[in-house]
Amino acid sequence: MKKKATGKQTHELTMADVEQLLHDVLKDEGLLLPRTPEDVANLQASLAGQNFPTPDSKEFRRSLDKIEELKSPSKKLGQLASSVAKKEELALAARSGAGKISETTRKKMDAVWEKRSQRKPKA
Repeated sequence: MKKKATGKQTHELTMADVEQLLHDVLKDEGLLLPRTPEDVANLQASLAGQNFPTPDSKEFRRSLDKIEELKSPSKKLGQLASSVAKKEELALAARSGAGKISETTRKKMDAVWEKRSQRKPKA
C-alpha cells in the first residue's frame, strides 16, 4: 500500500504500519480493549475515582429470557396445544355415546374456554 505522494516522495506502508495505525486510532476512540498489562494499568488509572453503576445481572438474565421467549414460540404453541387437547377431552366426556354434543353442553364448554382464554398469562 502506498501513501499519497507529496511532491516527489512516496512512503511505502507495511502491513505492520497499517495495523499499528489502526490500533492507535481505535485506542484513541475508546473502541479497543487493552492488550497489555501496561494498557490495563493506564485504563485503570484513567478510570480511578469515577463511579460506574454495577450492572444487575439478574435483570439482564430476565431480559435475555424474555427475548428468547419471543424468538421461540414453541412454549406458547405447547400451551395452546394443551388447551385444545383439554377442550377435546371435555368434548369427549360430554358425548354420551351418541357422537354429538348437546347445545347446553356446548355452551358450557364454550364458557369455560372463553374464561380460560381471558386469563392473564403467568410471567
